Amino acid sequence: MSEEDHTTEEDHSTHDEYDVHDMPIYTLETADGTLDPAFPSPQEAVNSADSGAIPDDTDVIALDWASTWGTSGAITFAFSTHADQYLSFFEINFGIEIPYSNYDEPDSLILANAQAQRVFRDAISKWGALIAVEITEEVPTTDTDILIAGSTEPSTAWAYAPGLQPLNGDIWINFDATKGSGSSLLFDKLVNDTQTYVGSYEYLVAMHEFGHSLGLKHPHQINSSNPALSLEFDSLEYTVMSYRSYIGDASAGSYSVEAWGYPQSMMILDIAQIQATYGANYATESGDTLYQFDTATGAMSINGVLVETPGANRVFRTIWDGGGTDTLDLSNYTTDLVINLTPGTGTDLDVGGLSQRSALGRDTYDLDGDGDKSEWVYASYHLYMSLLYEDNAASLIENAVGGSGNDVIIGNDANNLLQGGLGADTLTLGLGSDTVQGTLAELDGDTISDFATEDRILVEGSVLSLAMVAFDKVAGTVLIDADADADGSADAVVSVGFETPDTPMALTAYADFSVIGAAEDGVIGMTMSNDLFYSSSTEDLLVFGNDGNDTLSGGSGNDTLVGGNEADYLLGGDGDDVLIGGVGGDVFVGGAGADHFVIHLSDVQGGGLTDKIRDFDTSEDVLEFRQFNAQSMSELELYDYPNVGVVLRVDGYTMLVQEAVLGELTEANFLFSDEAYAVADTYETTEFILTSGADRWKTQDNNDATVYAGAGADLLESGGGNDFLYSGDDNDAIFGGAGDDYLDGGTGSDYLTGGAGADIFVFRASDVDNATGLTGDIVRDFTVGEDVIEMSGFGFTSIDDLQFFKFSNNTFVYINMEQTILLEGIPDA
Repeated sequence: MSEEDHTTEEDHSTHDEYDVHDMPIYTLETADGTLDPAFPSPQEAVNSADSGAIPDDTDVIALDWASTWGTSGAITFAFSTHADQYLSFFEINFGIEIPYSNYDEPDSLILANAQAQRVFRDAISKWGALIAVEITEEVPTTDTDILIAGSTEPSTAWAYAPGLQPLNGDIWINFDATKGSGSSLLFDKLVNDTQTYVGSYEYLVAMHEFGHSLGLKHPHQINSSNPALSLEFDSLEYTVMSYRSYIGDASAGSYSVEAWGYPQSMMILDIAQIQATYGANYATESGDTLYQFDTATGAMSINGVLVETPGANRVFRTIWDGGGTDTLDLSNYTTDLVINLTPGTGTDLDVGGLSQRSALGRDTYDLDGDGDKSEWVYASYHLYMSLLYEDNAASLIENAVGGSGNDVIIGNDANNLLQGGLGADTLTLGLGSDTVQGTLAELDGDTISDFATEDRILVEGSVLSLAMVAFDKVAGTVLIDADADADGSADAVVSVGFETPDTPMALTAYADFSVIGAAEDGVIGMTMSNDLFYSSSTEDLLVFGNDGNDTLSGGSGNDTLVGGNEADYLLGGDGDDVLIGGVGGDVFVGGAGADHFVIHLSDVQGGGLTDKIRDFDTSEDVLEFRQFNAQSMSELELYDYPNVGVVLRVDGYTMLVQEAVLGELTEANFLFSDEAYAVADTYETTEFILTSGADRWKTQDNNDATVYAGAGADLLESGGGNDFLYSGDDNDAIFGGAGDDYLDGGTGSDYLTGGAGADIFVFRASDVDNATGLTGDIVRDFTVGEDVIEMSGFGFTSIDDLQFFKFSNNTFVYINMEQTILLEGIPDA
């Protein structure tokens, strides 16, 4: 190497008192001599950015010096002030002089100047942010683990491995060393406390040498325990411990990096190996963290606060994040980006360009074979993603926001929120429930791949109905054309490729999805967690949430919103709406119209939950209590809070009714019902004829019931009997419950759930919408071999006249290739 190596291969493996690792010399250009035999030919190196390779455990362990301070206590460091701080136990207590090392660095002790101390403290704090063991500064003594000082012995700097001897862990720097052909002394250019050092050679010296003090070796060296690092990762791009400026560099230990082009943090392999030794620090940025970078300076901000600015406009660092839901926000970039959230990969902030990219050296060895050895070799990426420690997903970056260029965004195993921004972006979804979000302008021209049943597309800022969206299958993908202004020209065209070819398409009323905009008139089932549903429909809707904290908003029709489990937010909108919160502390906003709020005792038992009605109008709204002991208003505890509302207590349950005035509440504002109920009609027999429209009927007993509902959006829920349920006209929902039930939705887009038992689902040609040619019906729980579909009036007598198309666990039944029924929940054969 260009400076003397103070150890042998045997020294590395035995870690005796002379174990030391030195620092390569800083030069402005690559050395022009013969290759050091320790460095293989550069032609053997394959750039990992080109191959797509990700470091593995074999690569990580290549940095292990097999020497450690342990994990039982803090690691201490100090800037030494006197040579006596290096004396051994025997010299202090018995007067027996033992040489410190072969070089006796304390004999030429130089105190670290203020600039060096400032740089080292910052570098050490970054090491401390990575590991579970605390690193603390103390007053220097002979017991300090790591002493930092200057000496004329090293050509540049060196450090000793962890251990029990006085020299172990100590760092020595030659402050009189010049850098390359220049006259500037090491650390002297950092002339004041405000001048930056991030990205400088000095900063690399501090990170590199303290890495040795913690137990990291050079990646190209071999000891008896651990191998050399593979050439595709041996460079400053992956470890600050490397002697190579760039991948394939074979210079004899001389860096050729531009003045401010050095790493700004520890890199992927440094983080992985130091955590393998000391454990991972999950307290670092453990909350929801937002990472941003300045396009003019390279400065990094965390949660909107400037963290550090490099000496030149470069971005060259690795992100370690301890937890939370985190976002890499690059929305201020106009260049084409590649954002890869996969651990062990990198993000390119200027695809095909050099903006903010570190120049790592001249192509002295003509790696690209073009005969030009004066070309600069640049870093493959700007940002690198740390590997997971022990497969703990807490350190993943979950979300990414692109800029205005044509970006590529690749997700990881977390539930990613990916926003491409403007431009024709390509978004690849990973495992987990992923969301692609943007306005129509931002989504236009985007390509989404690996789309699965749990993923969704969230459109911002536009009111869409399904009539405004067209789906075309082209070459194994689906093109979504959205025409929000209904001018006949698509406002956005999005190409979606699927993880598996039978995945159901999102943005239909039949798939697991969340949507902003108006939905198809009819029954909407939200089967994801934390659903978000908005509608501007003027028709009557039945909208069902499920698990999770759902937000359901109706349109101007007479809607029924059922939140399901967890804390839901139900907004009825205009019209006479029915809002049923279900389990959890729910918030109800009825909106205009005579609204009906439903609380069921079984949903609120256990206490600790408080529902809120935000806009109760005593002149027309009704609050219904189902299965409560109370049967009249007089049995309720009512407390008036001026300017707030009324607090209501019943059977241990508490509710806040806002905008209500206690003196204006009457018996007409309350309804008390038992097991069987009907909002519009109440009956006491097993045969019910509901004629008022928008009927709600439910029973939980085991009697056989026959129910006929007429026009209006009806909700029928039966119990354990063998029931005949007919919902008549409009868009209805029928829940059969246990027993062998007969479900007939009639006209409209109906939502049919048979429940347990052998159920029969009825479809008639006369119920088909003549305008669309569609039944629009959904059977939620069809069981092959038990349930039956009964069809009449369609003009065929055999199953051969039907066409079946399978999408994931859903099957579309086409009748004469015109009418469609969706059967959900049918597994693959």
